[in-house]
Amino acid sequence: MPFFDKAWRVEEPNLFGTDEFVAFCRSIGAEPYICTNAGTGTAEEMSNWIEYCNLKDEGKYAKMRQENGHKSHLT
Repeated sequence: MPFFDKAWRVEEPNLFGTDEFVAFCRSIGAEPYICTNAGTGTAEEMSNWIEYCNLKDEGKYAKMRQENGHKSHLT
């Protein structure tokens, strides 16, 4: 879903997200490195992203990752 990026002051189409980034890294043989943005995000948003990427199957965001076709951890 598109959103307004306050840091860059542009409309972000959100076409290339976490799943696409990890797939790209794997396709070129690179290890994904993901960091959080504490400038415009919240601690809760960071925690949710960490859950999405790292938890096996417990929690709302780990289940969302599985629904997006990634049964195992992203990282």
